[in-house]
Amino acid sequence: RFPVEIKTNPPSSLRMFPSAGMDFGTVVKGAGSNPLNITLFNDPADPNAGTVNFTAKLVTGADYIETDNCPATLASNQSCTVTVLFTPTIVGLDPGKITFTYNTSTQIGSVQTIYLRGIGM
Repeated sequence: RFPVEIKTNPPSSLRMFPSAGMDFGTVVKGAGSNPLNITLFNDPADPNAGTVNFTAKLVTGADYIETDNCPATLASNQSCTVTVLFTPTIVGLDPGKITFTYNTSTQIGSVQTIYLRGIGM
C-alpha cells in the first residue's frame, strides 16, 4: 500500500475535457507514446465567466512534450487543445504536470493543472 494524494483544481470558468489528467499507461523506455489531448473550455454558463488571459504555462516532468493552440486570451465559449506526448527515459512511475496560470476579471493568478502519469518499462 502507498498513500494516495487527491488533488483538485479550484472553481473556475475554465473547464477541461475529458478530465483533469492524462494517463499514458506503460510505455517502453525510449519509445514515444500515442499523443493524448485535453480541451480547455471557457464555460459561459459559469457565473464567474469572463475572458481568460493566460499569463504563464509550466510543464514539469522532463519526459513530457506539450504543444497547444491556446491563444493568449480565451474568450467566453471558446476552447483550445493541449496535446502531450510521453517518452520515458526511466523505468517506473514518471509523473508530471502542466500548470496554466491565468487572470479573469474576477480572479487574478488562478491556476489550472493537468496531471500527467506514465510508467516507463
